[in-house]
Amino acid sequence: YKRQIYKGALGEVVGQYLFDKVLHKKLDDITDPDVFELFDFKVGELPVYVDFKNWRESTDFDWNKMIDKIGKKAEKCGCKCVIIANIITTNEYSIHSTTKDGVEIVVIPTLLQSSPKCDCAQAWSKIKECIDKYAD
Repeated sequence: YKRQIYKGALGEVVGQYLFDKVLHKKLDDITDPDVFELFDFKVGELPVYVDFKNWRESTDFDWNKMIDKIGKKAEKCGCKCVIIANIITTNEYSIHSTTKDGVEIVVIPTLLQSSPKCDCAQAWSKIKECIDKYAD
């Protein structure tokens, strides 16, 4: 259990650093006690929230359940876009994007290049597109 907490905290620090270095976007801590535990960070004053993950290669998901859960959390905080970003993977996974109850949910499989199969440039482009969309 302690290891999971450590990996989660490490993922948040690495993710926050990468957003600053790659996109030049500062991520804000969530201070509203009603939504504090829903996601890791908020992108400035935008209705865009970010949740970092450190998924193991063997992690298997029921995507529909995960999207439903994210949609419910998003409804509580009134966001328009949620970016779920895994820090690193060695396998090839696709970027997933869907809309649930008016909330855009973008799932990024990796932020760091760990194999030739991973296209991090595409991941960062998708994240930037999502943020820019709600900056207007």
